[in-house]
Amino acid sequence: RPDDPVLAEAEAAMAGLRAQIEATQKDMIDLAREAWRTLSAASRPAEADLAAEYDRFKRAVELLDGDVAAYQRANAGIAALERELIEQLRPLIAGKLCFVGYTATAVADMVTTPAYPRMPGVLVHSSVMNGFLQGQFRDWSPRWVQVLVILALGGLASLLAATRGPRESLVLLAGLVVFLILINGSVVFQRLDHWLELVSALIALLAAWAAIVVVRYLTVERARRRFSRAVAQYVSPAMARQISESAEEFDLSPVSGHVTCFFSDLAGFTRLSERLGPDGTRTVLNPYLEAMSAVLHRHNAMINKFIGDGIFAFFNPPILPCEGHERAACAAAIESQRALLELKAGHDHDPLADEFRRLAMRIGIGSGPVFVGDYGSENKLDYTCMGDTVNLASRLEGANKVFGTTIMVNGAARDSAGDEFVFRPLGALQVKGQTVAVRVYELLGYKGKINGRVLAFSERFEEAVQAFARRDWLEARRLFEACAELKPDDPGAAFYLATIRRYLESPPGEDWNGGVELTEK
Repeated sequence: RPDDPVLAEAEAAMAGLRAQIEATQKDMIDLAREAWRTLSAASRPAEADLAAEYDRFKRAVELLDGDVAAYQRANAGIAALERELIEQLRPLIAGKLCFVGYTATAVADMVTTPAYPRMPGVLVHSSVMNGFLQGQFRDWSPRWVQVLVILALGGLASLLAATRGPRESLVLLAGLVVFLILINGSVVFQRLDHWLELVSALIALLAAWAAIVVVRYLTVERARRRFSRAVAQYVSPAMARQISESAEEFDLSPVSGHVTCFFSDLAGFTRLSERLGPDGTRTVLNPYLEAMSAVLHRHNAMINKFIGDGIFAFFNPPILPCEGHERAACAAAIESQRALLELKAGHDHDPLADEFRRLAMRIGIGSGPVFVGDYGSENKLDYTCMGDTVNLASRLEGANKVFGTTIMVNGAARDSAGDEFVFRPLGALQVKGQTVAVRVYELLGYKGKINGRVLAFSERFEEAVQAFARRDWLEARRLFEACAELKPDDPGAAFYLATIRRYLESPPGEDWNGGVELTEK
């Protein structure tokens, strides 16, 4: 305090000491100057001791008149500058608390803080004082908040791990961790003055995720792998993996559905296998089945089974939905025939080339309602479909022999397949084992790729079928005879002509369904 007697006494003592020092300094300077005036009147002595004394006084006077004077002028300038800076600084700090200290990293006044490993102490002190002045202090979040965050993150990690795959859930959790760290720093700490300890919460998050993943691997994933291996019997490996990713969504119990069934068979394969024996049959059959499977898999078909040289597949089961399955089945049939031609060409120089060249495939396609699911016993289940549609497709494959066709489809498949295909109407057939006649068609190929003669024959055949359905036997006979002239070796025209001769002798009853009955499979 200004009125403190101890401070006043100390200041007086300092003033007296300063005056004494200044008086002594002045006396020494006057003595040096007076001595030099005396010495400078004479020449420099020859004796060494006197010459050294002479030089010492000369140097002292030169310092007083030169360097010391320059220092005094510099000090006067510094003092003036100091007074000017103080006057400039005074309004800036007047009425404020000021902290003075070092900020250079090389000095000792450096401390460790939670934010930085080395921070100037004066900044730490000023930050603490600012907290007092503002009434704001950083604090740890309450314990109940910590517990709530741990429970929430653990629950979220469990939910993600239980509903998503291990990789996807881990990526989502990593993104969540980054988001939490950003929120903790930019919102909770910077704006709300709290620091949320995330270490325990993150440990809980990772522990919950790891626990659920392990449980799923031991239970759900094991069932999924078993399901994938089972499905791989019917579809391509890639499609099996895709289906197994959602295996828990599927109930394999039989359910009603609408599918398109695909049956194919090789003509004369029994005689071929008799000629070749087991080894030769396998040499021809395995490449054929491999080529056909590749085509069916490309069109999302589920191959149910191989029956010797026969193939049964179906499109659009619940575990493998196929939009536009009728079109997919027709496209698969056309490409299967094309693949068979490529197979023959690829074995043109094979020792069994003649046998490959004899291969001819018939395909039956039927679209309609079925029941799809697991059928069988407790020890052996088969995921397949049941119903009249399955039987119809199988009978249509055999009916190709009657009409000399290669691909036969029912009316439902033809109506839904779209306009990109060309079909030849074959009339209404009542296949063996069924009591109603259904419209059937020969699938000729893609529109724009069928030659004119085939199209002309198809149109004439359609006119004949329409006349047959009207019971106009004579007109139908005339038209079918015209078809036979266009294509003498057509079994379909010959079949209808034989049927017309029979009906002319013994017409069908009034309850006739407009079709013809096939008595053979």
